[in-house]
Amino acid sequence: MAIGRRANKPKKTSQTNSNSSSSSSNSSSNCSSNDPNSNNSSKSTKQSKKPANKMSAQQQKQQEQLQQQQQQQQQQEQPQPQQQQQQQQVEDIEAEEVQQKTQEQEQATRETTPAEKEEEQQQQQHQQHQQQQQQQQQQKMEQQEQQMKQQQLVLQHHRQQRLHQMQQEQREQQEQQQQQQQQQQQQQQQQQQQQKVEASKAPTQRFRWKQDVVDKLSLPGPVLTLDQFLHAFVDDGAGCSSSLCLAVFDKLKSEGISSSICSSSSSSSSSTISTPTLLLLLQQFHEPDILQAAAAANTLTRTLEELDAKLKKTEARSPLHEFAGKWLLRYVDCLVQQAAAVSSLLLQRRAPAAAAANFQQQLQQAKPYWERALAAEHKLTLEQAHLLLGKCLGDMHSALERDVSELQQLQAAAAAAAAEREASAAAANRLRNLSAQEAEQLGLAAAARAAEQQALAAAGHMARVSQ
Repeated sequence: MAIGRRANKPKKTSQTNSNSSSSSSNSSSNCSSNDPNSNNSSKSTKQSKKPANKMSAQQQKQQEQLQQQQQQQQQQEQPQPQQQQQQQQVEDIEAEEVQQKTQEQEQATRETTPAEKEEEQQQQQHQQHQQQQQQQQQQKMEQQEQQMKQQQLVLQHHRQQRLHQMQQEQREQQEQQQQQQQQQQQQQQQQQQQQKVEASKAPTQRFRWKQDVVDKLSLPGPVLTLDQFLHAFVDDGAGCSSSLCLAVFDKLKSEGISSSICSSSSSSSSSTISTPTLLLLLQQFHEPDILQAAAAANTLTRTLEELDAKLKKTEARSPLHEFAGKWLLRYVDCLVQQAAAVSSLLLQRRAPAAAAANFQQQLQQAKPYWERALAAEHKLTLEQAHLLLGKCLGDMHSALERDVSELQQLQAAAAAAAAEREASAAAANRLRNLSAQEAEQLGLAAAARAAEQQALAAAGHMARVSQ
């Protein structure tokens, strides 16, 4: 079509006229060549049922013919100016585009046979199947690679953890070994120090605590007569009566532990006891307790002395230091008084009658002071204050006895309830552990049935467990 357009353009020179004649001949040839294309198109509609390879052969032939025509035109138009050559190139490009469009239209309009459709579908399906297989293989490969990477990471993590654990275990073992070595060294040092202290003080400690007992209790010389023994040890406030002291004196004499070992005269040995004998008795029964109590007392004494020396240095610094030190001493004094009160209570529990008598004596000694205080405070006479205080003390004594009796009753009831609970718990435990034969012998039918049920339940449970 582009060649036909070119034939209609006017020519300026004589050469162009000759070229026009040649171009007209070429155009006629092109027209003749286009006519077979039209014939071929009509034939292609008729021969649409032929295979696709025949159509492709015809198209190749047409393209070869067009290329030959273009080559001929180029050979003829070589002497033309450059502008004409450019126009021809543009027109050639347009012709090629038109041919491509016509070919695409022919391919689009051409009807395909069912066999071709099936082949195309099969090819498409085969291609899709191959693509899916390739994608699946790629996915599998990627998954395998990821799994391998994950496994490698996990292995590395486990190795690192294991190495870290091993390092920690080694460190802990080393630390434990070091601690054990240090503890062993400390224990050895402590044992050596204790051995040195015991070796240096063991001979004197026994003598010291015995001598301390003699000094604190003001015991007389190495030999005690009966009167001296009674005068030294009879103490109603501690519950050590004269009858107890006489019994102890006779017991020691009958067992032969008397002062005859120490004294040479037989006349005095029958009615005397040596002080070392008494100290030996105390050592036999309570030496550890004496050592512990003496150590605690000595520790407390040393602590107080060190505290006194420290306060002497710090009290002069400021009023705050002085106030804190005095407050501390008051607290320490309360602690010591509490310990002393516990000690005196232990003594009074061994002699409750003496404690009550001592209380009554102290109360009688304090009554005159109370009477004068009441009379002065409430503007009463001494007789009125005496009567009022006596009535108050009598009411207090009766209320105290009543409260004590109620407390004793409550304690007895609590003890009885506790004993009853223990007895009921023991009875319930006994009933739970009764066998069927024992229950029948005792006439406890319900208990026997319960025991049978428990036995059956236990057997069923064992069977289920064994299964």
